[in-house]
Amino acid sequence: MAKVDTLQELFVEELRDLLDAEKQLVRTLPKLAKKATAETLAAAFREHLEETRNHVSRLEQALEGLGLRASSKKCVGMQGLIEDGQETIEEAEDGPVRDAALIGAAQRAEHYEMAGYGTARTFATLLGHGEIATLLESTLDEEKAADAKLTGIAEAMVNPEAAAEPASGRAGRGGVAARTAEWLGSTAGAAANQIGQLAGRFTGGKRPAASASRSRRAATGARARGRSTGTNTRRTTSSRATSPTASARPQRRASGSARKARKAR
Repeated sequence: MAKVDTLQELFVEELRDLLDAEKQLVRTLPKLAKKATAETLAAAFREHLEETRNHVSRLEQALEGLGLRASSKKCVGMQGLIEDGQETIEEAEDGPVRDAALIGAAQRAEHYEMAGYGTARTFATLLGHGEIATLLESTLDEEKAADAKLTGIAEAMVNPEAAAEPASGRAGRGGVAARTAEWLGSTAGAAANQIGQLAGRFTGGKRPAASASRSRRAATGARARGRSTGTNTRRTTSSRATSPTASARPQRRASGSARKARKAR
């Protein structure tokens, strides 16, 4: 970017910046008119579109009057205003609320242009460019008139209607969100219950098998203990059966002693 050393150069830079700003508005105003709900507002945008096209022609005439090519310089300021306004408009509800957002965005652009045209007109007057100053003054007056018309529409119709607009849309969306959350919660709860029931069934099916296995093991152990007890019983009985033979021996010895005693007598 070339360095600006004189007021004349600054004046030319200002004209080129305004030219690009007006060209951006020529592309934007039809979109604003299309989004407007109130026909009065849409008509105001269409009317100002025709004025804006004349503003482009005047600026090109001013640059050519200075012996320069009628080229523009990218106006970053207007670009930012338009992008910011579009974002706000998209977020606003259809109807009076969106119309109020449209007016606010358009007036910010108008005020930006009014400041630019006022500066450029002052520079033109100081530099002795009387005819260009007159052109710029005409455009400045039209910008002021367009701003005043938007203010009138806003105060007489759009803003009061927007203020009276119920928050039903937002409440409705909130209600839908709440109902959706409630449904999701109940669905999740039902799913959890079903999963729990299924898990219980699966677990219940496994427990009897485990119990049967334990019962089989217990029965097997009982039979084993029974066999062991029977063996012990047989051993005890066998011992008892041999015990009388052993006890009979002292009796035989006693009988022998008795016979010897009788013989001695």
